[in-house]
Amino acid sequence: MRGPYYSLRHIAKYTDPVWVRVGATSSSDALRVSAFVSPDEDAVTVVMLNVSNTRRDVRLSSSFDGFTRAIYQSTGADTWQELSVASDAPIVLPASSVTTLAFTRAG
Repeated sequence: MRGPYYSLRHIAKYTDPVWVRVGATSSSDALRVSAFVSPDEDAVTVVMLNVSNTRRDVRLSSSFDGFTRAIYQSTGADTWQELSVASDAPIVLPASSVTTLAFTRAG
């Protein structure tokens, strides 16, 4: 599917060693989610792994008002791509993919 570099990049590129892992859950066993927050709480990174063979459409239940968002995704064909998704639209997770949402406090 992906080389180890791209899998690790989803966590390492948008976190630092002093960041704290915080609670994040999914309503699907096929969707694994981890979230990390910076020490000053001005950035949050959410990493989602779709381990199933089917596409998943995801909506976050937490509000990130006051934050800007960047989305990055790796699939079998594309090792790293930035996505443009409207804030009110679901995020499409292809089968066997890794998706990172990097939130940064605006201002």
